[in-house]
Amino acid sequence: MKQLVFLATLLTSTYAYSAITITQQNLIPEAAKSEVILKAEILGAAYENESDRKLNAGGLGIGLSYFYGFSENQAVGVYTTLENQKVKGTGGGTADSESTVKGMQDIRVLYKGNFEVGPTTLFVHAGFVLPPGDMKAKQTSATDTEMTATRGQKALIATVGLIEPVGSLELGALATYQKNAEGKLVLEDQSGSSVTYDTKKGDIFLASIYAELVGDLNLNFAANYERIQDMTYNTGTFQGQEKLIFTGGMRTSLNEVTELVGAAGVGMLLNKDHLDIKSYAQVELDLGIRISY
Repeated sequence: MKQLVFLATLLTSTYAYSAITITQQNLIPEAAKSEVILKAEILGAAYENESDRKLNAGGLGIGLSYFYGFSENQAVGVYTTLENQKVKGTGGGTADSESTVKGMQDIRVLYKGNFEVGPTTLFVHAGFVLPPGDMKAKQTSATDTEMTATRGQKALIATVGLIEPVGSLELGALATYQKNAEGKLVLEDQSGSSVTYDTKKGDIFLASIYAELVGDLNLNFAANYERIQDMTYNTGTFQGQEKLIFTGGMRTSLNEVTELVGAAGVGMLLNKDHLDIKSYAQVELDLGIRISY
């Protein structure tokens, strides 16, 4: 991490500071200042497979991040989310079921940097994904399961993006890749007996194009493509997904140190046929505050 920060500092010194463009995708605190973002999230999804089995997922999340600006336009920090979600299954000729997914999601430790390249802003995020523990699934009854929210895999993650101001619009694009190491999956039955497997793959790729309308209320609109690779364990597989997610976000100042931030999104599954799914819908909402001090 020290080498990463040092190299980023060298890169910054090759450009004269003037107008770095800021959007929701590359927010960072000012030099020698801290930033805390606290968000409440509502998650929901519903789908039906080819056997007429219906699954409905819904729950809440609390997102928390902290970043410190160690120089002009560069920062380091950490963020994670606490999740509590239920997935209910009905129909399809099998018994009704309920799964609970709860706990802390993976922790991300990141460097963030914004750099001026002529009128364009280049931004870079890079760091580590640290799981708070192994991925665990415990069978609590013949039909019900409790799962942890973490994927149980350490990973490297990097984002590169560009922003171009065009009048009152700020147009941008970014790409993110998460490379996972091997992790652990612990499966426990009703009697308390457990077996542990090594998990592999499950890498994540995200590409996004977006526009932000600048004003007293900044409005941000994005189209996002996400691909999650299959995660394998022993002879089993958690099948990967390809999604297209459309989001709308907003950011507005409440006072000198506080901003109101929020977003809403809807998603669709692109590889339904591969997963034997007839219909799929996803909704995400979040609202929070950003405090700089």
